[in-house]
Amino acid sequence: MNSLRTMMMKLLLLLVISFTSLPTSCIAQEVVVDIDGGGVDNNNINTTTNATANNNKNATDGIIDGINTDNNNTDGNDNNIKNPLDPIVLPSPPLPRNPFADEKVLSLDLARETVLLAGRLAYQIASEADALELLPPAYTFHGFRDVGSTEVMILSSETNTTTGEPGKILVVFRGTDDTSDGDWATNVNIPKVPYGPPGKEIQATTVVEALDWLNGGIKNATISVKVHQGFNEVFSDNLYDYIVDLLNSDQLLGRRTSLEDDSSSVYYYNSTVHFMGHSLGGANAQLMGTYYAYLHPEIQTQITSLGAPRQGNLAFKVLAESLTNLVTWRMVFCNDIVPRVPNVKYYHAGHLMQYRCGTDDDDDDAAAMDDNNNNHNNRNPVGAYYRHAGDPDQGHAGIPSSVWNVSPNAGAGLINDHLGPAYLGWLDSAAVIAALEVGRHIETNWTTTFVSTEEEEERLRRRRSRALLQADDTKQERKRQTNQNPVEMLQELKAQGAVQGLRGFPISHN
Repeated sequence: MNSLRTMMMKLLLLLVISFTSLPTSCIAQEVVVDIDGGGVDNNNINTTTNATANNNKNATDGIIDGINTDNNNTDGNDNNIKNPLDPIVLPSPPLPRNPFADEKVLSLDLARETVLLAGRLAYQIASEADALELLPPAYTFHGFRDVGSTEVMILSSETNTTTGEPGKILVVFRGTDDTSDGDWATNVNIPKVPYGPPGKEIQATTVVEALDWLNGGIKNATISVKVHQGFNEVFSDNLYDYIVDLLNSDQLLGRRTSLEDDSSSVYYYNSTVHFMGHSLGGANAQLMGTYYAYLHPEIQTQITSLGAPRQGNLAFKVLAESLTNLVTWRMVFCNDIVPRVPNVKYYHAGHLMQYRCGTDDDDDDAAAMDDNNNNHNNRNPVGAYYRHAGDPDQGHAGIPSSVWNVSPNAGAGLINDHLGPAYLGWLDSAAVIAALEVGRHIETNWTTTFVSTEEEEERLRRRRSRALLQADDTKQERKRQTNQNPVEMLQELKAQGAVQGLRGFPISHN
């Protein structure tokens, strides 16, 4: 109980600081037009606002509109590795479709694997001995490192000899715990800094529309990629080099299906390196995974996070969503407060898989709610939102404010919905393990398509219709009560049990 109370206090501290510590005034070079698209949140302007600047082309491999966007290079040649110090110009929003990132929705298998590894085991494994004891037999442990601000373990899963499905390479970050080891000092360390390891920060810029505070109106502004100072500590103690060395070793990316002819063989593992984490671990996974994908355009990279906070400015979002070898999925459960912070001039990159709360009023029939476990029976409570804010030109809806915005009245839900058990419960912790062991599952609480603008418009129409009906019902009830005989009203209240102990009260019209 004490540890939960400590966790709640620290999360609330993070929330308060995110809203009060940052300046309310903004510098034009750092802020785009202050439009939140109907209250969704600041992310709505990232990919759907029409910047007047022309999209800037560049010849950098692996960037949307770049000369080379081929991600099928699996020859192991490192010649494509970029120098982070080489300056590049990213395209301006709105960004075009990214075939690799937008091809399909996050799979349920990978989501459950993320919940198992990042939402549970990452908090239990602190050494190779722990890994050997706790990891399911399907996984091989390759390394573990604690750099103070985070812990990371590198795993692999073997190729399935029955299905032929290649194994995975997984880089799993531990999230914030409930101790005082520095995690929360990192979380509330809010100023933005250049992105990457010291001396190897990515030199990327983009042109966006910005408020012209001096002259009024809107102007084009060039902004550079910057990220949360505390989260950027994931690059401390040469952690990036440690991870890359392991990934490139003969155990992992260096392992081939045919050792006799390395030049023509393909990776033993599938061609995607997976980064994953929960909470602070999700932020670390996204920063490390994006940096890795940027410097290795020949390697497909996937980031999957649970309850991760925002990490960077708009230019960071543009960078992450411009990489043609990177796909990012963020899972958010119900009222989890952490993904909603930091809230000022920070942006979410990638797609969102959101579990709507039991308090959401999408159902036409209130009986669709199971009173025992608060789960929906007659509709899927999960929505997949394209780049968080959507893209109307492609028919993708952004997450509506009625789902994303949380109320302080949510109380303990702001904290409890962030904890690992909430995410385990989303996908059923028992089913998670069973699905991974037997290789099959029943798809529940999931979706395989992005929410369309038509779906969201229909949802909004239903909400408005219900609101009008409820308002009319309220008006009619007030009218009925106004015209009701006081004695009849008392009889009605007594019948409902609302009036008791009025023994001897004369119930009569006389």
